Amino acid sequence: MSRTEREIIKSLRQLGKSIKQDPIKEKESYDMLLNSFREMFPHKTKLTYNFYLSLKPVAVSLLAFVFIFIAGFGTIAVAKNAVPGDMLYPVKRVVEKSRMVLVFDQSKKAVLRAEILTNRLSEVSVLTEKANKGDKKYELELNVLAQNFTNDLKVLTKQIGDQVESLDGEPAEPPFPDEDLLYIDERMLDNGSLPIEDNRQVYTVMPSKELEKLLAETKELLAEENLALAFVKLQQAEKLVEEKEPVSEPDVEPVEFLDSEPAELLPLDEEPIEDNNQSSIINHQSSIINQTGSVGQILLKQEDKEVDVRTGIERVKDPRTGMTREK
Repeated sequence: MSRTEREIIKSLRQLGKSIKQDPIKEKESYDMLLNSFREMFPHKTKLTYNFYLSLKPVAVSLLAFVFIFIAGFGTIAVAKNAVPGDMLYPVKRVVEKSRMVLVFDQSKKAVLRAEILTNRLSEVSVLTEKANKGDKKYELELNVLAQNFTNDLKVLTKQIGDQVESLDGEPAEPPFPDEDLLYIDERMLDNGSLPIEDNRQVYTVMPSKELEKLLAETKELLAEENLALAFVKLQQAEKLVEEKEPVSEPDVEPVEFLDSEPAELLPLDEEPIEDNNQSSIINHQSSIINQTGSVGQILLKQEDKEVDVRTGIERVKDPRTGMTREK
């Protein structure tokens, strides 16, 4: 390159530095060139897969499920010993019902019913102890729980009886009649507690230890599919409950009088009305019924004496002394 060319290049550089460019137009020019370049050479995005990032939501969900499972399992374990009136008792009943729904085999379902029935009996014992200690809030739950136990026992007995009948082809012995009864644990009497009363009957105690043994044997027999013997055990349990069945106060029937007029009961030590007519007609009589239902004395009142029809003994009043004596 000659000297002249070098001078020309140098002069152009100096000229370029001396020219002041407009920054707005410069940016517009730059953007225009960049857009043109992108149209000529379009950019293809490369798809990448980040394995760890994709596992992040799965890991969060899995940890949450494990936490809920552990918490739920712990709640169920604690609720296993809950009794009516406790906060976790509904959880216990939901678990029992869920197990019943998930079991489709009838023999296994019968075993589960026997297990649940044993749970009800244990709850009755626990509530009885609490009630005996003066905890009033468990009294209502105790009444309902014992009623449910009695009903569940009859349902299970009928179910097993129907299965035995279908296998043997002969009608099974019917379960004992369904009575609207309520039972509580026998330890209530040991502690001197009074039996529970309702508007209709006075309920006796439940022989819990004997029933617990019979239910345990029933569960084992049902697991072995020995339905006939299991049915016998259930009938023994119902009979045991029936033997403890309370008897209502006997209804006292109204006394029927032989005469149209009501009889006047005259105590033995009461002075009879004096009258000289010894042969007057008997005009009153009555029956005295004792609490056991046996017939007591039938007194025939005459004007001046009493006559016991059964023994024939007459009692008259001595007008001198005023004392009543046998004639």
